Amino acid sequence: MITAIQIERTYTKSEILEMYLNNVHFGHGTYGVQAAAKRYFGKSASALTLGESAMIIGILPAPARYSPVRHSERAHYKRNVVLRVMRDQRYITSDIYSEARAIESENVIEFQAKGTAPYFTEYVRRFMEKEDDHLGVNIYRDGLKIYKEEFSQLAYHSIYPIDTVKMMMEGDSILYEDLRNKLLVQGAFIALDPTTGAILAMVGGRPDYHDQYNRAVQAKRQPGSVFKPFVYAAAIDNGYAVTKQLLNQPLVLRILNAEGEWEKWMPRNSDGLTTLRDGIKKSVNLIAIRVVKELVPATEVKAMAERMGLTTNIRPVDAIALGTSEVYLLDMVNAYSAFANKGVLNQPFGISKVEDRYGNTIKEYHPIREEVLREESAYVMTTMLQTVMDAGTGGSARWRHNFYHPAGGKTGTTQNWTDAWFVGFSKQLAAGVWVGVDDPQVSLGERQDGSRVALPAWARFMTAAHDTLGLKREKFERPDGVINVEICSLTKNKPTNLCPLETEIFIKGTEPSQLCKVHRRN
Repeated sequence: MITAIQIERTYTKSEILEMYLNNVHFGHGTYGVQAAAKRYFGKSASALTLGESAMIIGILPAPARYSPVRHSERAHYKRNVVLRVMRDQRYITSDIYSEARAIESENVIEFQAKGTAPYFTEYVRRFMEKEDDHLGVNIYRDGLKIYKEEFSQLAYHSIYPIDTVKMMMEGDSILYEDLRNKLLVQGAFIALDPTTGAILAMVGGRPDYHDQYNRAVQAKRQPGSVFKPFVYAAAIDNGYAVTKQLLNQPLVLRILNAEGEWEKWMPRNSDGLTTLRDGIKKSVNLIAIRVVKELVPATEVKAMAERMGLTTNIRPVDAIALGTSEVYLLDMVNAYSAFANKGVLNQPFGISKVEDRYGNTIKEYHPIREEVLREESAYVMTTMLQTVMDAGTGGSARWRHNFYHPAGGKTGTTQNWTDAWFVGFSKQLAAGVWVGVDDPQVSLGERQDGSRVALPAWARFMTAAHDTLGLKREKFERPDGVINVEICSLTKNKPTNLCPLETEIFIKGTEPSQLCKVHRRN
């Protein structure tokens, strides 16, 4: 009673009614008349017709009982009650009442619109559910304004041809729900700002079969060769030069297959001595494995991957070099962003600010940074991944898709073409694509690898994003601790005056000191 008296003394009747209508529950998770108007009629409250307004008000005594979605006849009856009271109270004339009542049914939206970015919206909702107690708010009824960093969305998908479901796969028939996880090719995409960690774009699955499973942040999949940069980063950070040569000779490994069983596997490719730079450029499995067996142990690679933000269980075995431990796409893109950001890793975030309905700032979200890699090591790794883009497995991004900004990246393909990846970055954007079938035992098809399946989506997005945002072609800044050195192009050692020369970068102290023994006078 005291509270009621104080409210009467402080506010007018109209203000009290306004506050009530902006807070009260209208059913189906909506609080406030504006949210109800958008949920039931897809429009702002100010654009409602008389009949629509009356129906929304009629919901108030019992939102579940008078839901326009579930109980249209009851909602229609309550609408007419409200109209009659308005006429009797002389808020409307008899003619207006008769005209509004003559409308037999209002155009109620049965299924709530998913919006332009349903996967990202759901990601934000789940994040805010964890934040609401800390912030002292109710995200469903406090009329909050959530400011996000997203600027675009991208979906990349294709259909895996199965003769027995040809009509479904060609779009002539709806794909049976119980077949989707085995036959439907899915995709996920993430784009980040490397300097802040802000999530700029997110797609968690196909738009034509939208579900609650956000593959960008929830699906744990084997990364294949997109994991190799962590192997090479561990070697570079431990003092090995990009010119370090290893034997490209066969090995036998034990790896975990899709059924969870260990099996023997022999990586192919054999081509004599190969440098670390050439190993990652050509994605040579044997060189990555030898880095683990001869230069840095699997435990060191695991520590590097975890330091760079991977949150899943990375198994410290020799096959770690082949990307056999499952990861999240968001983690992979964020880790790659640290190469572009001089070794500094940001915690990914999708919200910049939360305001209450009156415009007061409840909380602002700022970058949370941590240096995870020496600046010199990050730069060397960036140049190695640029080699992949300019002359290696990622080259089609240049000559086929016309993306010419300075950038680094890596393709990834798992056994039997089950997962296809491409993760890469420019100085301003880091992005990654995963394509696969939800059932990890189902192949995408013969030769459907990262360069064919995932890279085109990445390249198209990066080209469009840089053009749309007017991003210039900015080079990566070389730190003072990295120097150019002339070396023998054959032996990679200190040259004699008879050696064919090439220039390579080295972290100071790792440049070759041994003189070439091949090109010298007898």
